[in-house]
Amino acid sequence: MKKPYQIEAQRAVKQLEAMAADGNPAVQMVLPMAEMVGWLRKGVGELIRQAGLQLMDLLMQEEVRGLVGERSQREPERTASRWGTERGYCVVMGQKVPVQRPRVRSTDDKEVRLAATKCSTAASR
Repeated sequence: MKKPYQIEAQRAVKQLEAMAADGNPAVQMVLPMAEMVGWLRKGVGELIRQAGLQLMDLLMQEEVRGLVGERSQREPERTASRWGTERGYCVVMGQKVPVQRPRVRSTDDKEVRLAATKCSTAASR
């Protein structure tokens, strides 16, 4: 039998997939060239790891923007709001990497599970 957090995670992933399919938004990444050269000197694996982490951060921020709206903009029909960040980690290329995950709470004061933050939180360990 699945735990409630597993069901919430699956529901969040389906919502993210629906959001991506609805209009098929493009995601663009800007990577600083100087940092990329430094990562490449450490190896291709480091370049891929860092690019992947930046892509994950971009996806998390885009999902939050889709749920909450633009930062510092009034939206009367908003159903959720930003609620800071929490420490967590992701396994990238077999290594546990610390990440800062954004938090979102609904207007009725319940945590909204984000699909892009499928990694674990430090608090849940």
